[in-house]
Amino acid sequence: MDDRRLTLDIDARVAAWIGPGGVVRAADLDETPPRVHEADGPEGARSVVPGGRPGEFLATGDDALVPVRWTGQGAEAGDPVPLPDDARQVGAAGGRIVACTGESLLTWDGTWREEAALPAEPVCAAWQNRRRSLLVLTRDGSLTRYAKQVQTARDTAWADPAAAVYDEVLGAVWLAHPGGDPRTLMVRVEPWPPRVVYRADLGPGVRGLTVAQNGEWLAVRYEGDRPAELYNVSGRRLFRPPATAGSASAGVVFTYDNRFVTVTEDDRVSFARLPARVDVRTAPAGAEGASNEFFEHGGDLDIETFWEGQMYKASKPRRRPSPAAAGGPRPAAAGGPRPAAAGGPR
Repeated sequence: MDDRRLTLDIDARVAAWIGPGGVVRAADLDETPPRVHEADGPEGARSVVPGGRPGEFLATGDDALVPVRWTGQGAEAGDPVPLPDDARQVGAAGGRIVACTGESLLTWDGTWREEAALPAEPVCAAWQNRRRSLLVLTRDGSLTRYAKQVQTARDTAWADPAAAVYDEVLGAVWLAHPGGDPRTLMVRVEPWPPRVVYRADLGPGVRGLTVAQNGEWLAVRYEGDRPAELYNVSGRRLFRPPATAGSASAGVVFTYDNRFVTVTEDDRVSFARLPARVDVRTAPAGAEGASNEFFEHGGDLDIETFWEGQMYKASKPRRRPSPAAAGGPRPAAAGGPRPAAAGGPR
């Protein structure tokens, strides 16, 4: 089963996580400080994923999942849904609850129904909003798109990744160390067929990936005591998150307004604002294998911003070339005869 203890709803406005004792907590991130409400989760609750509607989540436990709905009055828990045997992935797709076992794709409509067989054990399942289809990555390196027509592409270089996550903005799946590759691969699934378009060096021991809403950042979790780090996709660099972000033991998420969100050790929501389109290639390089201290002085950057200059150039007004420079006739002098209107002289 997914180990996701912190997630966002499909609008990226409400965060939900598993608190002590299996309680599900939810917070409206548009408020400062955010209000936190609780709802009873399933027995043994250990993961929470987005539901199919804004403010909706699915909390999973040992034998059941419980829909949790955020409202203005609080968080409400729905009726529990029994999990199918051998459930590996649970989520929402096209307004329905779906589950992947080790062999099958199932949907819930009061009972679990098998929709399709899976090529192998599922690793990552994601609903593609633009395609209105379900994308499933399986352990053997197969990427299968389930819609009106089923499409499958397989490459052993994508097999057995340590972690995987789907990026809706880039239309791609990030795979950490698949097929024994020491790097993390970005496999584009839009357009089909899938192909590798990017390789990132995130270091060894990756066990979890979270992608930013704008596709510019990856939050990387590692095995052991190594703290989570942030990877800038355009700058191809790893950085330490700000100390104000707190612990990432419950996971991390990114909001649409470019904030990095964690839950601290005392179960409080913590924010850190990320720079938009910063050129981290200008950051001072540290020792080999070590990260740079990215945030200082309460979240300000100590590196130059590349995109400010780019935005200035893009917004600088451009003059149209004169007709003479373009090889056309010169405009008539003031007071001289004007060109005849279309259709000849009046």
